Amino acid sequence: MGAPGRSVVIATVAWVLVLAALAALLAVLRYQTRDPDSVLYARMAAQMSDQPMERWIAPTWPSGSYAQGLYREHPVGVFVRPALLARAGYPAEQAAYVVNAIDQIGALLLLPVLAAAFADRRHSWRLASLVQLVPIAFTYRIRANQEATVLLCLVVALVGTELSRERPAFALLTAAALDALALVKGLVVVPALVACLLWLLACRLARRRLGFAWWGLVLAVVAILATALAYDSAYTRVTGESFLGYYLGRAVRADPNPASRVSDTLYNLFWYGARVVWFAAPWSVLALFAGRPRPEGTADERGRFAGALFVLAATLVYLVFFSLGQRRAERYIFPAYFLVAGGGALAAQQRWPRLARALRPLDSPYAPIVIFAATVALHLIGGLLHLPRIKLWAPDV
Repeated sequence: MGAPGRSVVIATVAWVLVLAALAALLAVLRYQTRDPDSVLYARMAAQMSDQPMERWIAPTWPSGSYAQGLYREHPVGVFVRPALLARAGYPAEQAAYVVNAIDQIGALLLLPVLAAAFADRRHSWRLASLVQLVPIAFTYRIRANQEATVLLCLVVALVGTELSRERPAFALLTAAALDALALVKGLVVVPALVACLLWLLACRLARRRLGFAWWGLVLAVVAILATALAYDSAYTRVTGESFLGYYLGRAVRADPNPASRVSDTLYNLFWYGARVVWFAAPWSVLALFAGRPRPEGTADERGRFAGALFVLAATLVYLVFFSLGQRRAERYIFPAYFLVAGGGALAAQQRWPRLARALRPLDSPYAPIVIFAATVALHLIGGLLHLPRIKLWAPDV
């Protein structure tokens, strides 16, 4: 085995050891984050693990929650793996945190693979380290809600879309990832599906062949619709009620005052835009000064231009999609922070060679592991000591 092969093996073992250490610490400390939604989801997964599996499709709100009865905010996808881990013997109320960490690591390792389609491979690999240092990554380091899973599903779907241009079998990966996202967070699959479409348009702009990649999106739509109908049928058998009837009805409720809707949407756009600047900093700011790549020229220049356009368009899709809703929360546009941070980091390295040289230590396969372990430790210490948190204006006003 050559040196690169040994490095990959050692890095894989190191990731496993870090994850095992985190799981052990969470279990020993019986750790619970200060985020109320994460505490709720961790409790729900724990409660589900004690129920017969045929009841898992219809969980109920835990006692003492802000709601009662059947839980129908989202499908149950995010609870299944923590419940299975708890069934295997791991402490039930910490299982969701471990699964969340697995999803974070998966997204970190796949982001460079995705970025390399439009950028320098050395610069792309550094994203596994750099995106961990933006504010949103640290804030969400130990959580039990859907955000890390949603990001992972999006990244896997985009990777599948990219690979299926040359190898049709990867269209199945695109469809599976988007279907899984729908099972985790329902209609949030819509901007992810659009993002995959934008990826193909960016590839076409870069003058790359698309092959069978379109079939991945077609398969995804078919799979999502079929899964939704099957899910609703199973839910109705267990509860006697339609899940889709409630969920879709709740999603389409709108303010009857059109003027109010317009003003709310514009305010939401500003609100989410401010979050993107802060939570993806410093790369969100540096991207503004990095200059615009040229749409014509060498294949590399066209690729950088297409990649930058994809980041901008996909981010706008997330901002507009969630600005149309009546509720606001910084977590709703979670993938957008990583799109902007990744795109900004790549653009900054291309624009400023000195910066790229200064970041060379991050070329090591062990750099993202060290950063992940360090930020997890800081997060645990901060939670245990109840250190204050920086927060912008309240999410719902």
